[in-house]
Amino acid sequence: PSEGTTEGESITLSESQAGPEPESQLPSEGEQGQMEESDQMPEETPSQTEEFTPQAAGSPNPRIAQTPPTCCNHPYYHSVYRAVSSNGISWTKTGGLIKNRASVPAILQREDGSYILYYVDGIYDTVDCSVSQDGTNFSAGNCRIYGFTEEKAWDPYIVKLDDGFYRMYFFAPSFESSSNRIMSAISEDGINWLQEEGIRFEQPGIIDPVVVRMGNTWRMYVWYGEEPSASTIVSAVSQDGLNFIKEKEFKVGGGVPEVVKLDSGQYAIYYCGFEIEVRTSADGLNWGNGQTVIYGEAGKIVCDPSVIKDINGQWLMYYKVQ
Repeated sequence: PSEGTTEGESITLSESQAGPEPESQLPSEGEQGQMEESDQMPEETPSQTEEFTPQAAGSPNPRIAQTPPTCCNHPYYHSVYRAVSSNGISWTKTGGLIKNRASVPAILQREDGSYILYYVDGIYDTVDCSVSQDGTNFSAGNCRIYGFTEEKAWDPYIVKLDDGFYRMYFFAPSFESSSNRIMSAISEDGINWLQEEGIRFEQPGIIDPVVVRMGNTWRMYVWYGEEPSASTIVSAVSQDGLNFIKEKEFKVGGGVPEVVKLDSGQYAIYYCGFEIEVRTSADGLNWGNGQTVIYGEAGKIVCDPSVIKDINGQWLMYYKVQ
């Protein structure tokens, strides 16, 4: 899930988310037949050395304190809250503030059970993160992208790769291009990131990348529009998670999407206008009727949902309030 002076507009107004699998002996035909479909997905990511050191690429992305606008649609004025669910459809707000002066949250749970919350920092106007052992109480994580020399990295989204690495997709605004760029970085610990070369996907106006592996295909969702409630969602597909080709455009009545696979096997798309809604789909493209799952409060807008199922089987949503 994107922020800026006027949320949802193109990059001049909005802000906002490995290596090949280690070589191994190929399975026999019998073993291949027993593999899950998602396990057959090849990942043609940049090659890794045994020791992964992003710092060797040089300085990380610069971090410069910004002067925030007077008010109000800017990460400086946004906050992150949390909700919980047993099925990914019916949600209960937990109430407590998770992170102040932060927007566009993206939540990750690492293999050791700890959490990393990524967001656009309201002070520096670029990606940062906080870490937690319980998913509620967070402390500074100081995430950086090495090899990325630009100041702005917005709208982070994290996926786990089969080799134990993580990939971050993010919107990298360029004020010299008419197209908005989705780029990526890889990490072993979720804190220190190394930029991957090239652009994953680009199109004028798009922001807030979400990437989900569906069978043997990586599918990216982004959106564009003057505001989330009047937005268009774009899907793009890739066989390697790096090179995405536009697939289609569609509308669900909102923007800033998040997509996950539910226990039922259906996919859920969460999106927002002024509140957060959800629809479900069997194929990730044709969506059923929507229903509101997180309501706004007292003139506040809730948006930018990030959803995971934790290692205990509980569904967690981190979302923005502005």
